[in-house]
Amino acid sequence: MFDFKEMMERAQGMQKQLSSDLESMVVEASSGGGAVRVVVNGHKELTKLDLSPAAVGDADMLADLIQAALNRAYEDVNNQLKQRFGSAMAGIDPSMISKMFGA
Repeated sequence: MFDFKEMMERAQGMQKQLSSDLESMVVEASSGGGAVRVVVNGHKELTKLDLSPAAVGDADMLADLIQAALNRAYEDVNNQLKQRFGSAMAGIDPSMISKMFGA
């Protein structure tokens, strides 16, 4: 017999595990030859930002470098999600996973 309560409990457990996995995922990316380095978690939250002194001089360039580094990191998160959850994510946009589970 189908046990809806058990299915919901299993789904909640899987959700907690996925959220924990996303939180512990660490992705680093850089731009400008290392002038800007970012670290994000699987929820696509910025956890660290390193700037070289040379990058700080030009505000427009700095903004562009930060944006480029973050975009690389977010792309890497999506790629890691595809690798980790492959067939289970068939037809699902990987960027939606972190949004569904606590971002």
